[in-house]
Amino acid sequence: MERSDVRDAITAIVVAVIGGPVMWLLYRLDKRNTEQHGQSMAVIQEVKNDVKDVKGDMIDVKADVRDLKSDVRRLDAAAKPKVVRARKSA
Repeated sequence: MERSDVRDAITAIVVAVIGGPVMWLLYRLDKRNTEQHGQSMAVIQEVKNDVKDVKGDMIDVKADVRDLKSDVRRLDAAAKPKVVRARKSA
């Protein structure tokens, strides 16, 4: 065996000894991140549903406000006394 072959073998062993635990740690972090991602997606979906509900409620409230405004105008028009002006004679 040549000296470079021995160095290459030692380098491969050192890389494996250091890289193995590092790869395991990255795997664990990635797995936890995937779980967090799933939880985040569930929260985002809940927020999305809540926003849809609020938008629907706002549409209902706007329609109610329009109806109330028209009712107030109608009631104001009915409550105003009609002024009859006398005609000027020529």
